Amino acid sequence: MKFSNNVVPLFPASRTDVLSEPVEVLYPDIQDDAGQLSLLFEAPCILYVVNEKCFRTIENFYHFSVGVNVGALLDMRLTPRLDFVAPSRQRAFQLLKEINVSYVDMLGRSGFAPAKANAVEYVELLKEVILVSETICSKDASRLMVFDDKNFMDSCHNSLRHCFEIIEAAEDVIASLAHAHAQLRM
Repeated sequence: MKFSNNVVPLFPASRTDVLSEPVEVLYPDIQDDAGQLSLLFEAPCILYVVNEKCFRTIENFYHFSVGVNVGALLDMRLTPRLDFVAPSRQRAFQLLKEINVSYVDMLGRSGFAPAKANAVEYVELLKEVILVSETICSKDASRLMVFDDKNFMDSCHNSLRHCFEIIEAAEDVIASLAHAHAQLRM
């Protein structure tokens, strides 16, 4: 099969041994020390998608973030206030640093305006979200994406569901997780 210059084949057309050998022979790196086969692809990171109003108290944000091991707070709001994290912006950044959460104002960083954006700009924003997410926190940490617009939140949720394990956390879920974490700390 002949490919044009701008197409990269996933499997070389000349490869004929793909079905003739066991997977362990073709891909020796997928076995761990005990001889167990591991996944070819890593499990997706958890991405919590939340409306900012779901964090009723500062304590809820703190206990939720620590309890679910948030490593990155990706702010997708037009007005990125941090009053749900702490009373002042300075204190909010101190708290985020204390609990090892990286903060990124995604719309400010990319210059994206949901009301005026076209499809290409939207795709670029999503690519930036994925890149930033992979860059600023470890694979085992979850990500928290905060929105102030329900339609934009739903759109991002649907678009990113193939890249992350997405959990849309409602207010009662956040309160329950925060309460459970607070009880564990007592």
